[in-house]
Amino acid sequence: MIRQLRRLTRSFKLGNVEVKAPAVYGRRVSGVWRLDDADDTGYEGVACVDDAARVARLFLEAGRVFDLPEAVEEAEGYLRFILALQQPSGRFANFITSWSGEVNLTGPTSQPEGAFWNARAMRAMALAAATTGNETYLAAFERVFNTVFDRCEGADILALHILATLDVQAVQPSSRYEKAIRRWCQAVSEMRAQTGVLRNYHDEGDPPHLWGHLQPQALARAGMMMGEAEWVGVARDSVDRLLVPLVEHGLMDETMIAYEVSCIVANLLTIAEATGEKRYSDLSHAARTWFRGANSAHQPIYNAFEGWISDGIHGGVASPNSGAESNAEGGLALLDELPWPLYYPHGEEHLLPTTTAAQ
Repeated sequence: MIRQLRRLTRSFKLGNVEVKAPAVYGRRVSGVWRLDDADDTGYEGVACVDDAARVARLFLEAGRVFDLPEAVEEAEGYLRFILALQQPSGRFANFITSWSGEVNLTGPTSQPEGAFWNARAMRAMALAAATTGNETYLAAFERVFNTVFDRCEGADILALHILATLDVQAVQPSSRYEKAIRRWCQAVSEMRAQTGVLRNYHDEGDPPHLWGHLQPQALARAGMMMGEAEWVGVARDSVDRLLVPLVEHGLMDETMIAYEVSCIVANLLTIAEATGEKRYSDLSHAARTWFRGANSAHQPIYNAFEGWISDGIHGGVASPNSGAESNAEGGLALLDELPWPLYYPHGEEHLLPTTTAAQ
């Protein structure tokens, strides 16, 4: 999947800054990988902050966990792309419409008010600041933090805000950050169904969607850092009721994507850390077998030989395509199973664009 992310990535200039960004989609055409654009809601663009933030976090995590400065350096090109799309308001536009760097400021999946890409950009800036100590990343985090401090968002968004702010709070404590974390954790805790399962928003049905479902991880990490055992208990209870049975019965939904599985893994690993109970770690490893073939398609979603992850299973059939989100989220889920020392040094690998807009 690291090889696929490198194939998807283009280096180009935004203004006078050299940046890197992954193409949204990689499609197999006559056995050749080619770039493709996003057009799910009308034409969106060739690359986005949402994906670049995921990729940056993947390389930053690898650099931090395995002491690989080369991985941190690789993250910085993506971080420069994210910084270049931060607007004067502090919020981030999401898409560029071509590799010449034109920014999409008006599309419904790109305008700067969008919650998800701002939350993921905020999280990337926070981890970059905590990992590198670079004041530029901290300033970018602070600018977007100022725009979300008083917003009412869904619990899935608040979880990303909590996780981002915890990263900064760990290296640069602030009473303001602590106040925000406590308020957001309270809001997330209150957004529970009567079953005890944490929901993504107040009127969500049962069960909640699993993509972006990181509330247990956020509450458990905050609980550990701030000595709030109640938050850990709420997180654990939700995991026991929702995720543990799901993994124990096998991740056999006919439609499932890497992003869902990466969230399951992240929640289980954090609960394992918070409780000291190995069974949650064991369950996280069981969940990862989805990538190896324990899924409704009965085939590997991670092609380790060629280095790519499928764009998920739809109707029991694995997609032949492989875009940025799938590979970044798969990489985060399988972080400690990947052969990181073999990835450095590396040569440049590129895909061919499929559309005029991608050129």
